[in-house]
Amino acid sequence: MTTETEHDLTDTPDLWLVQSAYEYREAGRRMFAEADRLDYEIIRRAQANGATGLPVTGYDVVVKESSATYDPARLTPLLEMLPNLEGWTKGHEEKHWVDEPPDTWDLRQTLPAARRVGTRAMDVIADARIPGRLSVKITARG
Repeated sequence: MTTETEHDLTDTPDLWLVQSAYEYREAGRRMFAEADRLDYEIIRRAQANGATGLPVTGYDVVVKESSATYDPARLTPLLEMLPNLEGWTKGHEEKHWVDEPPDTWDLRQTLPAARRVGTRAMDVIADARIPGRLSVKITARG
């Protein structure tokens, strides 16, 4: 069954089908490329204002960051700061690595311990942070 915007394609020539499919795909690529360019500008303007979105009448505009990661090598100073080494796993205990396994940190355990230790530990974590990817969520109000 076809909808109002669709039509029966059984009798259409192959060339028309292929050209149309190609043109729609190219149009989609151009639309996504333009949407990415516009999102980048929204992110830039929000950051310039120190905000997490833009105040636009009729729309909720929010800039979100995906989960940040942390450079384990830059977290090494925490080994001397945290008395119980909360969240740290020595590399050789990770059994799935073959050559020189890295030390790992579970920040769900490390962050509370670092907060108890103080600003020096929190500064180490902040310096090791690798920001996540920024994206824009736009919702029409009303």
